[in-house]
Amino acid sequence: MSTSTKKVVFTRPYEHLIIGTCALEIATGKYFYFTPVMDGFSRAILNFSVGLSYHDDVFIATLNQTLTVLKSPVILHLTHKDAAKSYKLHDYIAKSPIYTAPEPNTPRLMHMTTFFAMLKKEFYNDHYEEINSQQELADELKEWVYYYNYERTQSATGGYPPINVLNGLVSPN
Repeated sequence: MSTSTKKVVFTRPYEHLIIGTCALEIATGKYFYFTPVMDGFSRAILNFSVGLSYHDDVFIATLNQTLTVLKSPVILHLTHKDAAKSYKLHDYIAKSPIYTAPEPNTPRLMHMTTFFAMLKKEFYNDHYEEINSQQELADELKEWVYYYNYERTQSATGGYPPINVLNGLVSPN
């Protein structure tokens, strides 16, 4: 197994996108899967879905919805544990005029793991017992993602909310 020492460098918004999935249990004991698409440079969440599974079709539908904000090709990093084995996802990327795969041996990005830990600490752990349906979870996540994108400051973005970096209002450096 070869390892890579090269680092992924983000130089501008919409250059690298990251997609992953996080299982979230609601008060009824049912699990739903939160699948966000993140801009690597700004850390902004561009789009997300909340579904009953983390099947490849959910990833593809979420990526198709994200196409509306993309104007040029982007490198798409799949961070879900089973994504590397998915021929359907790799075929989708190979045929896409917008999404391209990272170079071989590109190190795994931890942005989504960090985001999911933040989501659970700041939102989910205090609210999941109040959520009783997929729609309630989606509505609550929509509000939290808005807060995350527009109000929450981050050290990785120079102390600014991600949307300010995404829109070029400030530089993360």
